[in-house]
Amino acid sequence: MAVIVVSLLSFSEDVNEYVRTNSFSVQSASVFQAVVPPSAPKPLVSISVAPGIVDTEANIAVSWELDRDALFCLGTSDPSDLDWDGEKDVSTGMHSQQITSPSTNTTYTIECIGRDAKSSVASMEIIVE
Repeated sequence: MAVIVVSLLSFSEDVNEYVRTNSFSVQSASVFQAVVPPSAPKPLVSISVAPGIVDTEANIAVSWELDRDALFCLGTSDPSDLDWDGEKDVSTGMHSQQITSPSTNTTYTIECIGRDAKSSVASMEIIVE
């Protein structure tokens, strides 16, 4: 009895391609076993702003923290704030970006995507009075 162990190392690797490109004989009593690595946990992200109360057109710091490295992080805002919108640092730890305080209520969001396409989203709203 032959045992074939196939380790799936990436999303692009295909078991059928492995079988086609590697020569071995399979008999009816053979066992085929695919070993898939455990799923990676998604990155957890949080977001905050400082100072908590600001004047319009003042500089504020929007900060985000990741508990593990991500493959991609994207900041978005509603309504759009070009100071914030775009790619963000993906390394583990605390990060901060200076932006101009919005003149209207604005929601800032960050989404980070980790291995296995699992994502985490955090958002906060700045209310202008």
